[in-house]
Amino acid sequence: MYKNLVALDPSLKKNEMDLPLIEANIDGNVYIFSMVDAFFEEERFDDYSVVVEIHAFSCNYRDKGILKNFLLNCSTQQYKDSLLYMGFGSDFVGEVIKVGAKVHKFRIGDKVMPDHSYPSKYDGKLGGITSNYASIRYQIFKESSLIKVPKNMTEYEAAAFSLSASTAYSMVRKAEIKKGDKVLVASPFSNTSLACLEILKNEKDISIFTLTTHSECHEEIDKYFNIACVFTPKDFSEHKVSIKFDVILDPFIDIHINYLQAYLNFSSRYISCGFCYIPNMHFDIYNIFTNMILTNTSVIANCIGLPEDLASSIYLYNQGKYKVHIDSVYDEKHITSFIEKSFTQKHFGKVVFHY
Repeated sequence: MYKNLVALDPSLKKNEMDLPLIEANIDGNVYIFSMVDAFFEEERFDDYSVVVEIHAFSCNYRDKGILKNFLLNCSTQQYKDSLLYMGFGSDFVGEVIKVGAKVHKFRIGDKVMPDHSYPSKYDGKLGGITSNYASIRYQIFKESSLIKVPKNMTEYEAAAFSLSASTAYSMVRKAEIKKGDKVLVASPFSNTSLACLEILKNEKDISIFTLTTHSECHEEIDKYFNIACVFTPKDFSEHKVSIKFDVILDPFIDIHINYLQAYLNFSSRYISCGFCYIPNMHFDIYNIFTNMILTNTSVIANCIGLPEDLASSIYLYNQGKYKVHIDSVYDEKHITSFIEKSFTQKHFGKVVFHY
């Protein structure tokens, strides 16, 4: 057995078990986390399996929704004799400790990170997130769900790399950016947008703008990127913005599209990879589509990236043209700080948990 950082059924009481329970409030919901023992499911191992010991992991915005669903399941179902827990996190780094007889890409001792490629892996198998439970110490994967960590990449960087880098490279690729384009990156402190900025800094003869509610903290971004101007939502609501954008890269389309649709240039591209899921959000569909039709705007949805996108982002990293931004690293002595920093506090770069 081995210790794993997990979320627990919140109905459990401290006097019911000999475990240190850590409470955390995320968006008004109370969660319980702890380090628990777990058993490795040896029966799932076959000739095509790769067993990985997880050394470190990090969370993405999507993991907040997965935790919320776990909380909902706990409140609507009855669990009597079993201790309900769930691993969490979707990026990781680990070491291969066992391989099946028909595995050819990896050997025992290889350092690996996830290959989240979507809609398919390099071998044609259905793609997507490698694991929703990256905090579980020992896991079994198929070899097409993993990729070797570059030799010059640290474990902390590898635990924070794949999802943001692949998604960002795919978004920028689909934007078909050309010389002279004015590119707006929304929510630049989000993991995906920060990765987009890393990709964009290699483009020549374009102007990069950002949109954030944290303009007072923008000096952190200004250290790394050549930003032409920083806008806030208030700048748009007060009609202080005179620019029309050729490209908008937006990880949270539901927050911004109602007003950004009026600032699209002709033949512009609006690329988004997700929602923020704000309750009761109203979309002015008529105005949104009227402006997009009149400007011949292409609205492009993006889910993660192709195998080539991950490979290309790794190439940029190896060339020193892509920086993995790490905000902070925590261990089991600082679980509360890790949870709060990951889900409730502003951070610049990924927050990593290291076993």
